[in-house]
Amino acid sequence: MKKKTLLKLGGGMFLILLLGAIPFTGSHAQEAAVPAREPFRIEIYSFMPGSGTYVMGVALADLINKHSKWLKATAVASRGATINTGVLAKEPAKRKNTLVWANFSDHFLASTGRLQGMAGIKYNTLRVVTLVGLIGNGAITLDPDIKNIRDFSGKRYALGPKAVWGMNTKFRALFQAAGIDGKMKYENMDFDKSKDALRDGLVDGMHGGSFYIGNGKWVGNPSLQELLMTKDVNFVQWNQSDAENAAKLLNVPAELVFPQYIVPAGKLGPKQRVPWTVNSSYMLWSADVEMPDDVVYEICRVVYENYQEFGRFHITGKAISRETMSKSESSDPKYVHPGALKLYREKELALGPIKLD
Repeated sequence: MKKKTLLKLGGGMFLILLLGAIPFTGSHAQEAAVPAREPFRIEIYSFMPGSGTYVMGVALADLINKHSKWLKATAVASRGATINTGVLAKEPAKRKNTLVWANFSDHFLASTGRLQGMAGIKYNTLRVVTLVGLIGNGAITLDPDIKNIRDFSGKRYALGPKAVWGMNTKFRALFQAAGIDGKMKYENMDFDKSKDALRDGLVDGMHGGSFYIGNGKWVGNPSLQELLMTKDVNFVQWNQSDAENAAKLLNVPAELVFPQYIVPAGKLGPKQRVPWTVNSSYMLWSADVEMPDDVVYEICRVVYENYQEFGRFHITGKAISRETMSKSESSDPKYVHPGALKLYREKELALGPIKLD
């Protein structure tokens, strides 16, 4: 009798152990069956080698490669934001795995079929991912009698390269809105050549570039800093109505394409004796909606967790923080890639412009 009980007990114990082993083994089998995220590679189109934007592209690629287990990136030099947008518009095969530097003006113009060099081709699936930096371009001169852009009437002015819409077309529209466009002579050249031409008296004015570097601080771009070291630079103003009227002339939304900031006197050094009106532009990493949401989320995660590293690559990277990485000209989520929006909502990061007050 005891033997039979023991046999039953023994059988029962064996059955219990067996049943306990089944779910345990099955759980591990299920885990093993779930594959890790397949490796995914992206290219990051930035700007010309030597530019701060190119360095930021290299920085982002480096940080992604160091801090993501499955996402890998390669930085690619390019001719600028407008060209980058055109690449995605004309080459659909690149939309899934290409991150580009593109300003809001490029987004808007592409969506309306007016992107420079792509007239009539509408491309409206580009979305904001995260901040590269914030720049402010204004007019400067060495002539003490030029204080407002209207004083450039009859003068020579160095616009940016023709391919750079934001430095060429936008600024001509400002002069047109001020009523002096037909009374000026323009030269198209980059910042460095413009600086040399201004210093040598070949032009009377040029774009001065500045970067916002966080905490209410600004710094001049290399060309402006060099001029400030050797010359008395006059910072030229324009009226708010000039920017609004220029936006109307170009048929673009002023709040997205012509946002203005005032760089307070002295922010660029003791030679900046007056406040300086600049046309601001958020430099934005952007991606097509075809780029997978988890890829864009991973890019933003890397930025969120390693934002302090960008300033070690280039001073313009100091503008990037957990609070600013979600910033751009607009607070409307429709302009933001869903993968980025997911992280911003999780981290409670606000969209819209940076508040400098």
